[in-house]
Amino acid sequence: MVSAMRAACLGVVIAGLAGCLPGEEGGVTKGEGDRTPSGCVEGMFADLVGQPAAAAAVVPEPKRIIRPGQPVTRDYIPSRTNVMLDENGVITRVYCG
Repeated sequence: MVSAMRAACLGVVIAGLAGCLPGEEGGVTKGEGDRTPSGCVEGMFADLVGQPAAAAAVVPEPKRIIRPGQPVTRDYIPSRTNVMLDENGVITRVYCG
């Protein structure tokens, strides 16, 4: 009885871990211009760097505008575009996650 329960639990764990493997898209990529499985494109909005924060309006949702000193979560969401601002409200970095 105990070994049957262990086998069932092991099956559930293995099935759950299988979801962590890269799919047909090959997982998240980090190269310039590479597309993550969810649609964010690294480097696509690089031309926004140096522009005022209002220029980030062209970035589709989900997006996160990060101001200096603002606490942010460390969760990685491949579809989200992060826009970092300096203390003057100028975009300093745009990246996926």
